[in-house]
Amino acid sequence: MNKNVILIGLFVLLLVVYFIIKNKKGNMTDNNSLPSAEKLKLISDSLDKLYYKNEQKEYAMKATRALKNAGAPADKIPIMLAQIAHETGHYKNVGSKVDNNISGIKFFNAKVQNATAGSKAPAREGTAPYAHYADLNAWAKDYLRILTSVGKARPLQTNTPEEYAIALGKNGYYEATPAGIKIYTNALKSLTPKFEILAKYA
Repeated sequence: MNKNVILIGLFVLLLVVYFIIKNKKGNMTDNNSLPSAEKLKLISDSLDKLYYKNEQKEYAMKATRALKNAGAPADKIPIMLAQIAHETGHYKNVGSKVDNNISGIKFFNAKVQNATAGSKAPAREGTAPYAHYADLNAWAKDYLRILTSVGKARPLQTNTPEEYAIALGKNGYYEATPAGIKIYTNALKSLTPKFEILAKYA
């Protein structure tokens, strides 16, 4: 074989290897390597689309970080954030500030772990007060416990917002009539994509 042909072949092979390595490095350097300031701006801009004020953004951020610390499945965090948003009037739950209870878990004595009776809930939510947690990590752990072990269904084992909503209905989170399921499902389908950036970068 001609020596020049061999050299050209080796050169082409080296070029191919070079571009493969370069592409792999490019894929590894994804948006998670963005500086913190850029991540915060992306999060803030995404929550602006929900018309969130600074306090709402703060609680959504805190909820995300606490859920991550508690070991929540990464692929379920956007839908969990959507659920919390739907159930708290978009992170306006009065228990967030004084009870470290962003999702509004109610205190039913021994049914709530590592918590005490907290602040009074609005009358429309019944007579039970909010559960009071020592910190947001304690809240997130209990929230995960409820989603994984309380009730007949297992929302965190579902694959879509629709399935997640149906599982919550089976566990008594809302009145699971056909109309109720439709409302809850549509809410989670609409909100879940809007929390993906927050879940990724917080």
